[in-house]
Amino acid sequence: MLSGLKAVVVGYGNIGRRVAKVLKALGMEVLGVKRSAKPPAMVAVRTANGGGVVTSETRIISQDADAEDGTALFPPAAIHALLPTASVVLLALPDTDETAGIMGAAQFALLPSPCCVVNLGRASACDEASLWEWLKPDQGSCYGGDVWWQELKMGQFHNPDGVNEPIRVTTDPSRQFESLRNVVMTPHCAGGMGLSGVEAERASYTIETMVKIAEGTPRRTVDLARNY
Repeated sequence: MLSGLKAVVVGYGNIGRRVAKVLKALGMEVLGVKRSAKPPAMVAVRTANGGGVVTSETRIISQDADAEDGTALFPPAAIHALLPTASVVLLALPDTDETAGIMGAAQFALLPSPCCVVNLGRASACDEASLWEWLKPDQGSCYGGDVWWQELKMGQFHNPDGVNEPIRVTTDPSRQFESLRNVVMTPHCAGGMGLSGVEAERASYTIETMVKIAEGTPRRTVDLARNY
C-alpha cells in the first residue's frame, strides 16, 4: 500500500535515518530535511500531453545526499515545496527555537489528502491548535504521536485497579486528541526503552561515549546557541 509513495523525513539524524530504512524497505521514496543540507536547485520542466498541450512547472531538485545512505536531502527552507508531494511526513526533531512550530497551519494546509503525519521527536514541532484543526474534519488524513505537549504516562492507558486516569496531553483541555478516530497515541515509548536488546545497545553506546570523552574525542558536542 505504501510502495511507490513519497515520505518526507523532517530531521534526518540518527532516528530519522533509521526510520527511513524501514520506509524504503516498504517501497517508499524517502526525502530528508536536514538543517545542514545544501540549498536545492529549482528547475523548470515543460511537458506535452497527448493532445499537444504544453504545460510547465518548477521542480525542486536536491543538491545534497546523506553520507551514510544516499538519501536526497533538503534544507528546512524547502519544506513548503516538499509537503504537497508527501503521503507520509515523519518528524524526528529536537525541541529548539528553530524547530518549534515547524508544522503550523500553513504547513498542514499544504499536505495532500490523505496524508499521515508521525511525530517521534518532540511535540513542539507541531503547533497544537493547527494540528487539531487539520485532524478534526476526519477527511482521510491521520496522525501518530509518540510525544505530546503534556507527556502521557504508561498507566494512563490501563490502570490495574480498573480506574483509568483522564488523558491530558494538550495545553488546552478542549482539544481531546484521544477522541479522534484518526489519531494513534503512544506514551513516548517508540525508542523501545526497557527492552533488553535496546537497553544493552544503550549501555554499550554510553560506555563507548565515555571512553571517547576521556580520550578528548567526543562523538558529538552540544551547540548551546541552538540548544542542541
